[in-house]
Amino acid sequence: MVNKLKAKIKKNFEIFALSLLIFVTIFFTTYYNYNKNKVYNIYKNILDNVYLKKSVNHLFENLEPKFKKIDHKVSEGETFDSILEKYLLNSSEIKEIKEKLSKK
Repeated sequence: MVNKLKAKIKKNFEIFALSLLIFVTIFFTTYYNYNKNKVYNIYKNILDNVYLKKSVNHLFENLEPKFKKIDHKVSEGETFDSILEKYLLNSSEIKEIKEKLSKK
């Protein structure tokens, strides 16, 4: 009985090896898809987290830009210093701005 089985395996070795290869491929593909779905669900749960959403929203709502764009129409008699003082800049900051502008 065992000899007959060995003989059949030797005779059809290519078919046996191909069947084994297909089985191993199916097993690893299934395992890969299972892990991929598991990781996807973990990331989905993290992104659906209410506390994370609230924290991110709070962070972005309270950000202030580094520079503010101001459109100012110069009226008659205004000086550069008076314009800067109108926007609540310190005298040291005004002096620094004037030095940097004079270099350019």
